[in-house]
Amino acid sequence: MQIWCIFKYEKDKNCFINGSFWEINYAIMFFSKSFVNLLIKTISRQNINWINYLKNLKSNSKTLTGMKKIIFIITSLLFPSIFFARTYTQFSRYSVNEGLSEINVQCMLQDKKGQMWFGTFDGLNMFNGYSFKTYKTNPGQLFGLENYRVNLIREDKDGYLWIITYDGRVYRFDPRTEKFMQVPQCQEEFKKFKNRLEMVYTLNDGSIWLSGKDAGCFKVQNLKESNKINVWYFNEENELLSSNKMNRIFQDNSKNTWLLTNYGLNLVKPNSTKPIQLFREKSTGAFFSITQAGNYVWIGGDNGKLRYYDLLKGTFEIITTPITSNIIDIKSINTNEIFILSDKSGFFIYNIKQQKFTAFTKSNGSGVKTDIFYSCYMDKLHNIWIESENPSVVYFEPAKRRVNNFTIKSIGSSPFGTLPNFFIIEDKFGNIWVHPRKGGFSRYNAATNSLDAFYNDPNSPDRKFSNMMHSACTDRQGNLWLCPFSHGIEKVVFSQSPFNFYKPSPTETTSASNEVR
Repeated sequence: MQIWCIFKYEKDKNCFINGSFWEINYAIMFFSKSFVNLLIKTISRQNINWINYLKNLKSNSKTLTGMKKIIFIITSLLFPSIFFARTYTQFSRYSVNEGLSEINVQCMLQDKKGQMWFGTFDGLNMFNGYSFKTYKTNPGQLFGLENYRVNLIREDKDGYLWIITYDGRVYRFDPRTEKFMQVPQCQEEFKKFKNRLEMVYTLNDGSIWLSGKDAGCFKVQNLKESNKINVWYFNEENELLSSNKMNRIFQDNSKNTWLLTNYGLNLVKPNSTKPIQLFREKSTGAFFSITQAGNYVWIGGDNGKLRYYDLLKGTFEIITTPITSNIIDIKSINTNEIFILSDKSGFFIYNIKQQKFTAFTKSNGSGVKTDIFYSCYMDKLHNIWIESENPSVVYFEPAKRRVNNFTIKSIGSSPFGTLPNFFIIEDKFGNIWVHPRKGGFSRYNAATNSLDAFYNDPNSPDRKFSNMMHSACTDRQGNLWLCPFSHGIEKVVFSQSPFNFYKPSPTETTSASNEVR
């Protein structure tokens, strides 16, 4: 059997080959059956995410037409090593010996300047690529953080870091002056504020919002001409909020800020500091979820209540749903469909034009194994990753209406008596990293539609660390940062080498296969 492939090549600026841009124009190649088998074996050994590889081919061949495009794709599939060098994985571990103040890292963040920040049980740590520096007190002063355990880090538009500590206190940290400011206690009128704050929202208009479950919420604005801030407090007592029980804060594309509470919805218009209280009657119930789809803001509440707000008309409409439990999240899949997640009734797709719900529940044969869910994440391809308990993760592909159930075995249990967080990470290479509710950190394999262990298989002798994570993130360079339980930090670098390595034959010392020419 013989296979012929006819194509052309010539230097140009359209196709990506071996780190340079070329356009395939002409050539004639002859393949025997044995050579094709060798090609297949070579391709199978490449460490390539094939789904993302094909997408790259599509984007790199946009300027080609007809037969040229077909030939380009066929050639790149036959010779993937021409287009992408082999990927190598390198691990670096950072612990107290390398300057990290404590081995349990609760949160991670890369700032606008590229520096890495880590919240540990013993202060805020900064890593500049060479060494760590720990921040717990202000320079030359005895005070700073009242509690050294940092649970959350956010960065605002002005480059300030906002952190929450274990005792429910919020601080603004200035990397330029290396000073902490406790907020809102830095203001005279809030010095005696004792309620716990649990979330920081850094919004697109530059404002920062702080909230707690029973504390109402604060709006904070940085003053650019100084290091000071303005603070506004919204709560039931000053009649600026319909309920002190905050569930969510969201800003739409028109810079309206929505405050979702247990009793009512509150809307803060741009450049305003006084919320408009909507649906504040207790019979209206709680509001839990919100998203924007085009000119509509969709809002979900308890007992299956669903509303949308028309940004152009400024009006609300109520949608009757088949949902009997709380709507805890909403995602905009496309201009005509939204994804609706409930806490005890499964999940749904709502077709806006047809005004039709499609249910995915345990009882209707849709492939769902549980109706109990906690949260969800929509990836760049608009597929949904859903946090559940059994199975560990549900991966839903709306375009195919396909439900995938993944169960991952975790190693051990949390040393602190709490469940590890559910989170999803997408890196610059197109990888999706999944950490289920009870642990089991994995990489999604699109070719096999599976979650694969990443050097943490409990049954593998090559296991490098636990598959239960305190935290993880990916930086803009594509590096992966992990904090397995009680382990310190693992930095994972994915690099591409221009070299191929060949292992000499150990039994044929005079073989020609061991010669280097």
